[in-house]
Amino acid sequence: MVRTSTGGSDDGGVLELLVLGDSVVVLGFDDGQQRLYTDDRLSDLRLPGADAYRDRMRQGYGFDRTHRKILADLQRDEREHRNVPGGYWIASEDPAAADEAVVVAEDLARVRWVVLATDGVSDVLDAANESWESFAALDACRLEAALARLHRWESESDPTGVVLPRSKQHDDKTVAVLRFK
Repeated sequence: MVRTSTGGSDDGGVLELLVLGDSVVVLGFDDGQQRLYTDDRLSDLRLPGADAYRDRMRQGYGFDRTHRKILADLQRDEREHRNVPGGYWIASEDPAAADEAVVVAEDLARVRWVVLATDGVSDVLDAANESWESFAALDACRLEAALARLHRWESESDPTGVVLPRSKQHDDKTVAVLRFK
C-alpha cells in the first residue's frame, strides 16, 4: 500500500509504504537513485525446501514430479509460519495481517515514481533485462506489453527454470505505477 500525507518532511509531504508478503515497492528519486522495499520475513525463515527446489532447478530438472513434491512439502512448512508471530504475514488470508506490514516513510518531495509489484514481476525483471525505471515510465498499454514480455521470457528463454529457479513456470504478474511531479 502507498499513501501520501501532507505535513512532515519539512511540509513537502510524506509517502508512506506498507510492504507485506511477496510484493515489492520500488521508489525512484529526483536524484536518479532507486530504493527497493520488500518483506524478507518468509525468506528469513530459511525453510529447507526453498533451497532444495532452487538447487534442482539450477541443475535442469525443471518442473517435474519431484519438484512438485518438494513444493508441496515447502508450502506445508510455510503454512505453519503464516500469519503468526515470528513468521511471515499475508493479508489475502487475513486482512488484519496488514497490521504487521513493514512500514516505511519517505519525503514525498524527493519521489518521482513508485512501482508496486508482485514477485511474479520482481523476480523476472532483472533476468529479462528490464528495469524498474523503464516500467515506471510506461503507460497502461505499454505496461501490459511489458508484462507479456516477462511472461514470454519465462516460456521462451527459461522454460525449465535453470536461469531463474522458481516454483512454477509463470507466477502472477501484477504491477501498479505512480508518477509524481
